[in-house]
Amino acid sequence: MRRGHVTAHDVGEDDRRSDILPESRRTSTGRTAFNKDLIDSLTYHAALVAVAVLIGWVLQYFIELAVPGMPLFPLAMIGGGIVQAVLDRTPLRNTVDAASFRTIQAIALDVLIVAAVASIQLPVVADNAGALIVLMVLAAVLAIGFFFLIGPRLFQQNWFEQAIVNFGTLTGVASVGLMLLRMVDPNLTTITGKAYALSKPFRSPFIGGGLITAVVPILAITQGPLLTGGLFIVLFLVLLLAARLLGFWRKPPGISSSPE
Repeated sequence: MRRGHVTAHDVGEDDRRSDILPESRRTSTGRTAFNKDLIDSLTYHAALVAVAVLIGWVLQYFIELAVPGMPLFPLAMIGGGIVQAVLDRTPLRNTVDAASFRTIQAIALDVLIVAAVASIQLPVVADNAGALIVLMVLAAVLAIGFFFLIGPRLFQQNWFEQAIVNFGTLTGVASVGLMLLRMVDPNLTTITGKAYALSKPFRSPFIGGGLITAVVPILAITQGPLLTGGLFIVLFLVLLLAARLLGFWRKPPGISSSPE
């Protein structure tokens, strides 16, 4: 924030002086579009989220018949798109309130973060401390390198927010990335939230519990860790080369036109 990397307009030093906002800066959690005797607005929006998750769960059930281990999150995103497409064709299209969804999102994120931390199995960590220390050191170097070196060059818009949500994901899980994003963009005024959500259906089937994540330990056991590591290093370099050739790798914002 002091260096001017945070571009969200709703974050400032005044917000960090106290955890309790002054009366003038307090906002409502949402607006209602229904009579109170019919249904509460928060209940209505929570039901829409539940329908989206249900559609994702049905898709997951059928996909796992062919591809085991398919994560639910990207499929729930598809379910959300289906719900939105249906609502847009009905008289209910004007009843959706973005602020109500942000309230539900904040509640869900708090529960997700607490559940992720509480699910850590300390005995497993203690039994594998040596290997975990090596992995943590290497992962920290890679994650910090991605954040400072690759992030500004790949993300031309809101690079800090987009890099920090991926930093959190790389160093933990998606909930950690979303927690860091909420710290620098609490009201999701940048494109980061949408970009991260739209990328998940394309990434989740492969990494973070997807196909590649499942294949890596099998390759390490059958082909050896050195060959497996070398294979993925080559793949990483190929992706970097492809990013440069396709124009995704650019000079960071604020860098002069001198050769890198």
